[in-house]
Amino acid sequence: MKNAKIRKIKDCVMQEIIREEGGTHFTVRALFKELKKKMLLVVALILVATAIGGIYGGLVVDTKYTTTSTMIVNVGADGTLEESQNLAKAFKSITESDTIYELTAIEYMTKYHYSKMKREELKNEIKSSITVTVDSMLLKFTMTSKLSGVKDILNILMRKVQEFVDSPKFDDDG
Repeated sequence: MKNAKIRKIKDCVMQEIIREEGGTHFTVRALFKELKKKMLLVVALILVATAIGGIYGGLVVDTKYTTTSTMIVNVGADGTLEESQNLAKAFKSITESDTIYELTAIEYMTKYHYSKMKREELKNEIKSSITVTVDSMLLKFTMTSKLSGVKDILNILMRKVQEFVDSPKFDDDG
């Protein structure tokens, strides 16, 4: 039934175009002439479709960003696989400390002028959205969040862990 109505409207438009052209052929010029007459309708339909798409994208779609990075932890040429695994586990516990999350949130807010959340909220968002897994000598960081800067946040976090490990406060004797 719907197709029949569409076909009927299409036939009426085509007959009108053919009648205006004074012949029995359909031309592109006649088509543009009809579109020009209906320009307000065309523009209105485009604006309505754009508004619907914007509302759908902003309110209905739940956007999440994900990034993954891997760090190889190796104690050096003289070290064993077990020592590297233990060091990777130590890196994981350092990564999961509140201090690292706090420093990451501060740097992200400062560097990118991020002010949509308070520092404590951003720290908690980072903390809840990062997963750190140890696989042998590999430390895998995965971050999934609504924050659009997940890659930058993860890079800052990994750099903070490395800075902590390289600092004099971190000694390898325990």
